[in-house]
Amino acid sequence: MDGRYFISFSKKSALTPLGQISNRSSLDEASSKDVSNSEFTENKQFMKLLQETVAEHIHNDFAYIIEAGAAPSSYVPIYDFRSPPSYGRATDADGALGYVRADESGKIMPGSYESNYSYRPLSDPYGFLKLSDHIYEKLLERLEK
Repeated sequence: MDGRYFISFSKKSALTPLGQISNRSSLDEASSKDVSNSEFTENKQFMKLLQETVAEHIHNDFAYIIEAGAAPSSYVPIYDFRSPPSYGRATDADGALGYVRADESGKIMPGSYESNYSYRPLSDPYGFLKLSDHIYEKLLERLEK
């Protein structure tokens, strides 16, 4: 083994992996939580697919529909679930995939999603991104087409 490992949400990992870990002699579930940013290279193609999937499906995601309901007439962060913010607290900038606009009745406005380009799919000490069930399912559908 050459010390490189692909990280993927799909069983077809070589198609569009999240990224690659380098300089490891082995990798298992326990050690994957200890991967540092310096060992990981994100796949820009995957990040583009992820952002497109979120933009297309976020307004139907129950987890964020609830968030928007509590934030009428404002922008709602679309964070991943590695380390969700406590109620009423802002998420870290690199933990927000992007933002949506909630209308005056607290509903997500379709087409209002804006990507956060400082988002990082690997974060110390929380590890790799964790998506809502809805976005995860939609992303898998795209990855495995």
